[in-house]
Amino acid sequence: MADQEKNENAPTETGEEAGGATGTGARERALGDLLRSLFDFEMREIITTRMLPIIYRFAVIAMAALTVLGVITAFIQSLWAGLVWLLFGPVVFLMLVVVVRVFLEFVMAVFRMLVYIEILDRRTSKIEGHTEEVVQDLPRIQFWKFSLGKRRVGN
Repeated sequence: MADQEKNENAPTETGEEAGGATGTGARERALGDLLRSLFDFEMREIITTRMLPIIYRFAVIAMAALTVLGVITAFIQSLWAGLVWLLFGPVVFLMLVVVVRVFLEFVMAVFRMLVYIEILDRRTSKIEGHTEEVVQDLPRIQFWKFSLGKRRVGN
């Protein structure tokens, strides 16, 4: 039973759900499912983890375009400004890519925790009725009376 629940809904490293097929047909199906889920106004399914790779690609392309635009604009203003942008633009681009990547990985980690919490919730709801039996069978341990008694003796 533990093997059945073991990460069956957990997102993989690529952001896709576990157990997904590969190939062109699977990609088209996944894109169709993503678009269908995107316009699900009742929000029955969380699609953020599947959208993160698309968001990351878009962000990298946008940052690269802005860096190139910054270099071109700087060269139009002056030769020295263009050279400075040509030198430091790629460094700024890489720093922005790192910041976006770290942020998106943080978002992915939060959603993975959500999946694992849901799995734990399902498991604990299955054993919920059995805990009262265990509590009744355990002896009550009153450790605080023992520690308070020792302090009084030492004084």
